[in-house]
Amino acid sequence: MLAVAVLARGPEPGLVDALRSVLAQEPTPEVVVVHSDGPSPAAVLRRAGLDVPVVHRAGRLMPGAARNLGVDATDAPWIAFLAGDCVAEPGWVAGRLTAHKSGADAVASLLGNVYPHSRTACAAELLLHHRRMSHTPPDERLRLGVSYARRLFDRHGRFREDLRIGEDSEFNERLRRAGIEIEHAEDVVTAHRNPVAPLDFFRDQYMRGVRQVRGRATLGMRGGLARLPAAMLLDAVLAWRGTSRIPDPLERRRVRSGWPLMLPGAVAYSAGAVAGARRNGRGPDR
Repeated sequence: MLAVAVLARGPEPGLVDALRSVLAQEPTPEVVVVHSDGPSPAAVLRRAGLDVPVVHRAGRLMPGAARNLGVDATDAPWIAFLAGDCVAEPGWVAGRLTAHKSGADAVASLLGNVYPHSRTACAAELLLHHRRMSHTPPDERLRLGVSYARRLFDRHGRFREDLRIGEDSEFNERLRRAGIEIEHAEDVVTAHRNPVAPLDFFRDQYMRGVRQVRGRATLGMRGGLARLPAAMLLDAVLAWRGTSRIPDPLERRRVRSGWPLMLPGAVAYSAGAVAGARRNGRGPDR
């Protein structure tokens, strides 16, 4: 059996849909909701007809702490995590179980878009997730959205609880150094709720830039900030070029509809990174 910890913070509007997408999977997994920062969502879930365990903390938890609570609250031999602003596409559980039962200790997922016909959501999809899309060559994909064999936490520790972002990347790097491969599962897709309004998109990009700098500082990564704006713009160009690999012309046109917003989105991200560095009491690293 697979355990799934659905992670949410504050008044997460997508939590009910996220949970329903997990409970609709075949086979049905072991499920727990881990929530922090505000009132418990248990009553809201019950009104929606969703009777699942809820681990709640009134104060705000960092993502790693929420993940660790999910590990402690479940028993299945493999565990996956789903953010409350995402939904699990059909086959999300079965695909992971197939890979794990075939010997994989860690299984990564692809990332899709809950709002595929929104130009703004497509811009976010390309700019943020183009290295986790179905057309991305396997050797170029980021291995994220991972489910894990539970024994890995006994051998390699837990997620760091002091990181605002990147707690899974940091743990995955520990696995890589230990020689554990994270395998891809082509049929495991998580759909993300990307912003659909341009202003929300630019605000989200800005805050992602701020959080990225703070996360790097926590990890002791001080260098490279001065090159971030150029790197983000280059990433936008690479994301656009990568869409040429999409075989279906209608799908290619859909994804490319977000192109006009990608470059200003990259600028907003870079502006957030610079602002984040200044809030930390220093200018851009050189």
